[in-house]
Amino acid sequence: MNIKEVVVVVVVVVVVVVVVVVVVVVVVVVVVDVIVDVVVDVVVDVVVVVVVVVVVSSSSSSSSSKRRRRRTWSGIKGKGGT
Repeated sequence: MNIKEVVVVVVVVVVVVVVVVVVVVVVVVVVVDVIVDVVVDVVVDVVVVVVVVVVVSSSSSSSSSKRRRRRTWSGIKGKGGT
């Protein structure tokens, strides 16, 4: 092989390596972006569900405690009136 053939082979190898590295980096970035999007969506869904459950449970517990108080007061008034 003469020097020109060696230079051509080296240039071809370098170009192939650069193209492979660029393709791998692009694929990794796309995969990581998709994974991050999915994880963020799942975390947002979980947070929304937890907030809804907490709000519903707190509102139902406060309304049930109000009902208990009303029953207690009506019971006391009923006993006191008779």
